[in-house]
Amino acid sequence: MYETFGAGRQDDDSYGFRLFVPDKGKDPAQYVRGGDCKITEVRVVGDFQNVVDAARQNWDYGGGLVMTEQAQPTQSAHLASPLFPGGA
Repeated sequence: MYETFGAGRQDDDSYGFRLFVPDKGKDPAQYVRGGDCKITEVRVVGDFQNVVDAARQNWDYGGGLVMTEQAQPTQSAHLASPLFPGGA
């Protein structure tokens, strides 16, 4: 499961980012410490932003790609960025 996290090529040959976010509230069997996740938003910024959308500026947090939560079979969650075509 963990090998799919980080930046890289996705199953459909696009590129994107995946971030694992432990959440005791979603899977109490896996996590014995800590509380509920307090993250409200994660954005991905870098020198690729204007490739995804020419109107975006690189390294601009306001124009960063907002990651969205995706459910996982283990009941743990991860965040994924919008995908962009290969070669970006």
